[in-house]
Amino acid sequence: DGLKLASGSCDESVRVWDARNGDVLRVLETDLALVRRFHFSSDSSKLTCAWANQNGICSRVVDLRTGDHPGFDVEKHGCGSTEKRLF
Repeated sequence: DGLKLASGSCDESVRVWDARNGDVLRVLETDLALVRRFHFSSDSSKLTCAWANQNGICSRVVDLRTGDHPGFDVEKHGCGSTEKRLF
């Protein structure tokens, strides 16, 4: 909806911001390396976070209403794989 922004930090947190006023809407404490890419679902209720580690390119879908994720990460896509949107 264009009303939220997401950022990742080297402290392994992800912050979701209100794009209109800059307020932090949610802080997600993670065990992730520095997240490099984000994608919101069309209704902004879920956020896909992507990062790279020794296994390749990894991603996690987070429910922004609860902070939960489905309990698995998509991993081992390796370099050169095709990026796919989850929403």
